[in-house]
Amino acid sequence: DHYWVFAHVTPTLDQRGRITGYHSSRRKPSRQAVGEIQKVYAELLREERRHRTPKEQWAASLPLLVKFLEEKNVSYDEWVFSLARAA
Repeated sequence: DHYWVFAHVTPTLDQRGRITGYHSSRRKPSRQAVGEIQKVYAELLREERRHRTPKEQWAASLPLLVKFLEEKNVSYDEWVFSLARAA
């Protein structure tokens, strides 16, 4: 029901600068990257399943992600790009 990719998404703009669509370029991550992402994703999902609404789920799992990144002393982008480099 899902697959893992590194995706770079950019908007397509009309002559007035309004977004009319998106272009996505994808590539397959390494097994090592997927393994690390799956561990974090499983923890976030476990917490989200304890709540009913999407808003409650997001509010509950976001602090877990923030804590994970703080413990690694990296931003989200730094973490994802480090995984992409390992791919």
